[in-house]
Amino acid sequence: MTIAIVFDHRNRTPKGQTGPVELRITNHRKSTYVSTGIRVRKTELVNGEIVDHPNSDELNSLLAAYAKRALQLAAEAVNAGKGIDPKWIRSQLTVSNPGKDSSTDFFEWVEKQIPLLPIKDSTRRNYDVLLSVWQQYGQMMSWKDFTPDGIIAFDQWLHTRTKRVGKRPGSSTQQRRITDAATYNYHRRLKSLANRAVLLGVINANPYDRLRGLLATGDKTAAGIAYLSLSEAKAVESLHPQLGSTMQKARDLFVFQLHTGISYADTQDFNLEDYKLIGGHYVNIGHRHKNNAQYITQLTDECLDIVRRNGGTLPSLEIQTYDKCLKKIGIAAGITKPLHSHLARHTFATLMLAAGASIENVQHMLGHASITMTQRYAKVLPESVLKDFNQAAAKLWGDDTPKISTAYSEAPKE
Repeated sequence: MTIAIVFDHRNRTPKGQTGPVELRITNHRKSTYVSTGIRVRKTELVNGEIVDHPNSDELNSLLAAYAKRALQLAAEAVNAGKGIDPKWIRSQLTVSNPGKDSSTDFFEWVEKQIPLLPIKDSTRRNYDVLLSVWQQYGQMMSWKDFTPDGIIAFDQWLHTRTKRVGKRPGSSTQQRRITDAATYNYHRRLKSLANRAVLLGVINANPYDRLRGLLATGDKTAAGIAYLSLSEAKAVESLHPQLGSTMQKARDLFVFQLHTGISYADTQDFNLEDYKLIGGHYVNIGHRHKNNAQYITQLTDECLDIVRRNGGTLPSLEIQTYDKCLKKIGIAAGITKPLHSHLARHTFATLMLAAGASIENVQHMLGHASITMTQRYAKVLPESVLKDFNQAAAKLWGDDTPKISTAYSEAPKE
């Protein structure tokens, strides 16, 4: 079986107009064509790749996902003892038309788009949870119901859901309403899928755009971002669990994150060969799994010790095991804050900014797609603002200018 990306195989598109981009699946010299939903001009599709188009990166990513999914479906058929049937593959890839009078056309479209998303399996599971919750809701299943009013009704229903919490002695299992942040996560994923529908021309506008600021996000305030002080970070570093134990692996992974700021997902794909020696330091310019944004990281001596201790790589731990070990490590280090994998990333950003690194450079270290994300960490550091004020005041008005105290939180000592 072969797969190719072609432009309008029926040749019905007038010159200069946009036409359909299709997947051609050929098996035993018989071809079946699958519409991808993408429309471009003929000159914008060159050798199966979209060029000179404002959304070329996103569209090429989607085309690659279509081809990959087609190959996966073929492999599944072979493994199940069935022959490769291009028409069956087409039925699994083709989505319902928005104008179709179907009670499930919106849901079906989303269901078939999720396997095509360029995301890790762990993130894809979150979208599967969205589908499960959406099915429980049982409404807003069609495109005609996907409106601001429909979304608000969905939001109100989400806020009625509860989750189980721990039992107290002599009592039944407790139920608690899910938080605004947990509720908004469903909206965030559904909104991203709606943006995808707009990109593909399935719908003209995203109804979420008319609800900006109207849905409770549950975002933490900047002052509420948790991070470790330098002394707390060093307390974790000072721990040395038994070599080869799961606790030792969790400690090493957390300290590596403290020193580099890279996410847990990216640590699991660590490869020392990706790093190049620049000025005597191991430096890597990589791309994050989460958003494909570029990040730049450098290995400290402690990082290199961790890599050597773990056989030239980083420990591989399931996130649940990792976070469970970190809670114990935090207790052993005398830290009252609950340790979790993302806390290391918060700490790295905060300490870097406190030590004087520019917010633009910290953005590149973290691989944030937008500097707005990085600015959250700057807001938790009033002392960095006051430090700059003091330095500027000294230059402008002399050393006798009264200094404003910067003792708001612990910052790295120079």
